[in-house]
Amino acid sequence: MKKTLALIGGVLLVALLVWAFTHGKVERVAEAERERPVNAPSRVSVEHKETIVSLDPATQQKSAIAVLALESTMHRPEQRAYAQVLEIRAWSDARNAYLVAKGESDKARAGSEESRSDVERYQLLQKAGSASAESVLEANMKARANQATAQPADAAVRLLESSMREAWGEPLAHWLMEGSPQLDELVSQRSVLIQVSLPAAVSIDHPPPAATLPGADRSPVSAQLVSTTARVDPRFQGSIFFYMAPRAERGLFPGLVTTAFLPQGEPQAGVVVPSDAVVWWQGRAWVYVQMDAQRFARREIPTDVPVANGWFDSQWIKAGERVVNKGAQQLLSEEFRSQIEAGEDKK
Repeated sequence: MKKTLALIGGVLLVALLVWAFTHGKVERVAEAERERPVNAPSRVSVEHKETIVSLDPATQQKSAIAVLALESTMHRPEQRAYAQVLEIRAWSDARNAYLVAKGESDKARAGSEESRSDVERYQLLQKAGSASAESVLEANMKARANQATAQPADAAVRLLESSMREAWGEPLAHWLMEGSPQLDELVSQRSVLIQVSLPAAVSIDHPPPAATLPGADRSPVSAQLVSTTARVDPRFQGSIFFYMAPRAERGLFPGLVTTAFLPQGEPQAGVVVPSDAVVWWQGRAWVYVQMDAQRFARREIPTDVPVANGWFDSQWIKAGERVVNKGAQQLLSEEFRSQIEAGEDKK
């Protein structure tokens, strides 16, 4: 009997130990599950090779996200050209040389005309018996000497005039020779003169009356056509045009080398992407296009056609699409934050 009780007690003890071990293991597994960090779903995904940022309406409101529907507009294609803002010396030296030569020519011509008048006066006096033949001869010699001085002086002026017309074109050469209100603008540096040179393979018979250049903060600046010339830029082997633009606070400083955009061809349909909607990353321009109430796709846009307040696009953004024009930088920051969190989760 005692052996039977001992056997039953041993079996119960073993069963109790097995239960305790099993129950403890289950508790440890449950505890581990409770302590495991909860991974919130990422707000960033990739769909059709586009990065998508998802934000619920409450988060959008907190981040002051605003969107703008882009309207269709027309824009003429533009030819890119080399542009350089000329320093005053580029044209002032020519003007100063012309003014000096013109002064010498005017002085020589005045002397020649005066000596011719003296010859006529002495001839009349000789006929009246009041002047000798020697006086008439001396006046003639002086007149011929003054004429010999005036002729090369006049030739020098004509040569400079021809050179200036060839170098600067008729309108600009006229400013430099005769003066004008536009020249006063250049002298006072309220405006700048811009040389626009076409690439070698490009030909434009009639340059447009206005060109666009990127100014401060990449904002476009309008420049007005001043003059054309038959010269070719030896650096690029293309035609040369001269434009004039206001300098004040527009980033167009003398010596600046930049790009000019000349409207050419038939207008194209597209949209103007406002500069407020653009974020810059890795040297490229991006916008966030609203896909639905909570999703925004980051999309690259070209910036080779600057227009007032933004850039024209005829390919990547369609009329009617809504872009984020307030808070785009916050969406880009959300992308970076998600990348950092994803990297930490992999550790």
